[in-house]
Amino acid sequence: ATILDDHPLEISLENGTVWTPENNNGEYQGRITLRQALRESVNTIAVQLVQTLGIPTVADQLEQMGLTSLVREGKVNDLGYAPLALGGLTKGVTPLELAAAYTSFANQGRYCQPYPVVRITDYQGRTIKTFKPKPAREVISPQTAYIITMLLKDVVDQGTGQRAKLPDGRPAAGKTGTTNDYTNAWFVGYTPEYLTTVWMGNDRQEEPMRYKEGVIGSGTAAAVWRDYMARITANLPVVAFAEPEGIVWAHVDAETGQAIPAWVNKDSYLEVFAENRVPESASYKIWRWLTTWPKKITREKEKAPSE
Repeated sequence: ATILDDHPLEISLENGTVWTPENNNGEYQGRITLRQALRESVNTIAVQLVQTLGIPTVADQLEQMGLTSLVREGKVNDLGYAPLALGGLTKGVTPLELAAAYTSFANQGRYCQPYPVVRITDYQGRTIKTFKPKPAREVISPQTAYIITMLLKDVVDQGTGQRAKLPDGRPAAGKTGTTNDYTNAWFVGYTPEYLTTVWMGNDRQEEPMRYKEGVIGSGTAAAVWRDYMARITANLPVVAFAEPEGIVWAHVDAETGQAIPAWVNKDSYLEVFAENRVPESASYKIWRWLTTWPKKITREKEKAPSE
């Protein structure tokens, strides 16, 4: 529910130049929430988020989540706003590496290192050797992973990833990505069952990808993802993303970013929080006290020893 200002930026770099990141459509919307910024791939907000968190913090977190290709030293490196906020990494990232990083969101905060071989058999089908994945390790909290999942679900439901919507209504969460010159397009997404990354690129990186009269962007990658995922989940029951303990849904005032009782503002919207990170307004605090106070008294009476 955090609100930031989508406006033109000028960032002084160490080499003395000034970088001016732009949004894909060249327009700016003013005050918007982080949810909306992610949903619409607003570049200026992504840059401001890295500014707020700090370059070292973001770089360390990316490596915790399995991105091993970050370049930290040398004249050209990834410790800058453009690489960390907008994805312009020096060595790039492979689809497998990106898919592995997203397991942290899809697996309730636990990073799962991928492994390509399950077992080796001889010509008679007898198993010679089996392989098991390394134990998953927690890199973000389950609550943070669920919140990110809900934000990425919004990207698919009504944002830049709408072409990834599955026909059976199965929930999907994911993110699009397109280079400025349309030479690369990405979609990485997941359902409660599977995670898949789709990358499309031009061998000639100096030329945009084209089909018929138009260029190919992340929307096409999202459509490929949808067709593939629809087939491999076709016989599975439709279930929701698992919600961990410690999650609170609250109505939020879009102007202030604070939680409020639903009746205070008819234009409020539901947002998800970790239970200890709800941005409570005064009216929300009073409403929550009034609605929980009788329950507290009941619990205290139940715990009291009988005479």
